[in-house]
Amino acid sequence: MNVKMKYENVYKYYKSSKILNKLDLEIYDGEFLVILGPSGTGKTTLLRVTVGIEDLTAGKIIMDGVDISKLPPNKRNIAMVFQNYALYPNMTAYQNIAFPLKMARKPRSEIKKKVSEISETLKIAEVLEKNVTLLSGGQKQRVALARALVRDPKIFLLDEPLSNLDARVRVVARSELKKIQKELGHTFVYVTHDQSEAGSLSDRVAILRSGRIEQIGTYEELLDEPRSTWVGDFIGDHPMNFINGEKFGLPKGTLGFRDSWATIGDGEISGTVELCQLGEESYHIQCSIDSSGANQDIDYGEGENSSEASTGTGNFRRSTVGVRSSKKYAVGDRIRFHLDKFNVYDPEGKLIESVNAK
Repeated sequence: MNVKMKYENVYKYYKSSKILNKLDLEIYDGEFLVILGPSGTGKTTLLRVTVGIEDLTAGKIIMDGVDISKLPPNKRNIAMVFQNYALYPNMTAYQNIAFPLKMARKPRSEIKKKVSEISETLKIAEVLEKNVTLLSGGQKQRVALARALVRDPKIFLLDEPLSNLDARVRVVARSELKKIQKELGHTFVYVTHDQSEAGSLSDRVAILRSGRIEQIGTYEELLDEPRSTWVGDFIGDHPMNFINGEKFGLPKGTLGFRDSWATIGDGEISGTVELCQLGEESYHIQCSIDSSGANQDIDYGEGENSSEASTGTGNFRRSTVGVRSSKKYAVGDRIRFHLDKFNVYDPEGKLIESVNAK
């Protein structure tokens, strides 16, 4: 695939704080790339230095083979849709959409034609003459998108544009946005902390951690083979489970597995059910697993959802993990399960291999 935009050793400092820290990333032409990460990891800052609102501290941003790092925003031909839409409240929808064309001194006939075409595409033709303060959240979002699209930019940056919509409208807006992107064939870069948005919208997802790309791939690839225990703990409806493999006669190292990778029945791991909740397709079980060792501490992972507690009976250790089941279990029930698949991580939390154990 052709590379549309490339970031090379990008840094952004605010005084002594490194917001972007040696960030490297390639974005393909025509793809829908989602930048996903917790709050405060530099997602919005990445968009702001891309569009030129803020300067880089160091590094390069290259678009279509040209270094745009030092170009002013109006010379980059990049459109950005903000979280709050940034519409002009004293203007109609038509006037908002037409504004960038008017500033570019385009002929009135061309402006009318382009606004009409994009409003039909986004299904907002009927509200063009309304003041934007009278529009619904979904309509405002589409007007903001139309204002970006009408310029025919080389790339679109979207900073959590659906976050102000209620849940039902947001689901519909996701579908519409993905459809529009595919129909137009433009490159979209979309920032969010919402994993459901990332999974439903993206061609690829780039996970941002502490100002640099931790991993990039399809959402399914990130779920199946997180390259670090941090990604495994962060991505997914439930965090990845982490256990010490040696304690169960499994490969040495920290083993990571999703709740769907465990089959309850006979198996090498036993535990006690602490919680059983009905999900969309199955029960999600939280259970404390049993382990014994020779005076060794047991590292069950680094995530907020992992835990380790001594029972006060010598070297016995306990960790809580999640598994799925088609059957309901009661709190206190004893279960055993086998890992059909697991990932092996080194002491630094980096992926060594993925093992299919079926």
